[in-house]
Amino acid sequence: QAGFESTTAERFVAIGRDALNTNTTTNELTGIGYRAGMRSTGANGTFIGAYAGQGAVAGFTGTNNTGIGLNVMANATTAEYNGAVGAQALYNLTQGNRNYAFGTSSMYSLNTGAENMAIGHSSLYALTTGGANVAIGDISMYQATTNSSNNVSIGKGSLNSAYNFQHCTAIGYYAGANIPNNITGGMFLGSLAGYGSTQSNCLYIDQNSGFVSNHTPLISGKFGSKWAGINTLPENLNASFMVTSAGSTSATKALNIINSSSSPLLNVLDSGTIGIGTATPVASAALDITSTTAGFLPPRMTTAQRNAISSPATGLTIYCTDATATDASTGVMQTYNGSTWKNNW
Repeated sequence: QAGFESTTAERFVAIGRDALNTNTTTNELTGIGYRAGMRSTGANGTFIGAYAGQGAVAGFTGTNNTGIGLNVMANATTAEYNGAVGAQALYNLTQGNRNYAFGTSSMYSLNTGAENMAIGHSSLYALTTGGANVAIGDISMYQATTNSSNNVSIGKGSLNSAYNFQHCTAIGYYAGANIPNNITGGMFLGSLAGYGSTQSNCLYIDQNSGFVSNHTPLISGKFGSKWAGINTLPENLNASFMVTSAGSTSATKALNIINSSSSPLLNVLDSGTIGIGTATPVASAALDITSTTAGFLPPRMTTAQRNAISSPATGLTIYCTDATATDASTGVMQTYNGSTWKNNW
């Protein structure tokens, strides 16, 4: 009964029991397999595999669809410009357009969503109405529900979360997985990066070794405030750039900057000691400056400028360019003692 009801249709191929069974006048249809394209009457359709493009009981009038595999597009009605390869890919599609599913059960639940792409076993499996998603990798965005839209997910299990989320990007094994409902604008780069994150519009770059929520990433950021950090969770950022030391001892370097010759320029220890020009600042100093070619230059100002300093702190030190030193020379280092400025010599 392949092409059984065809009357004036031309340029069609029907191979297999009930293939293209209800098509009467539509040209350029191909159905190969048991009930392939059985209820399809839309032009330019190609269906290969048992029940491929069988269509809903009410009929399948959508055009320009291609389905290869068992039960692909088995419930379609008016869907157009879709492509599916793999058993049960786009199985529940009815009216959605321009969706492309490659892999067993990929986009299985999609109903009316549009402009989605899924590559990998069960990728975008639970999505029903969302659009403009790209999921590449087995079970990528597997549990993304209802209207999750405008997301990019690359890697096994990436963005695998049973909620709705928007405008997220995840690249890596289970990157961005297990995030809660209504997360927007997240970017997750690396294996398990941002797993279980509760923050929107944040950046996570990480290489997590276990399924641990809120793992501190190597690099993080907040897109809205334009803050960035190292070894800090995005929700803890409070400055344009923030570094949290990973040191376990006070001598551990939190920050190390060297020049092109690998000579030390700046070192900050976990204890808070800062070294300039030295890789090993003295532990008892808050600031250790080492140089054999340059000196320390304090702020220089006139007496009038010094007196204009509001509420000077005790111990504040400056070089007063027009003050008289003990030896009657002009210019002297001065320190505020809490009530007045005192010459240092």
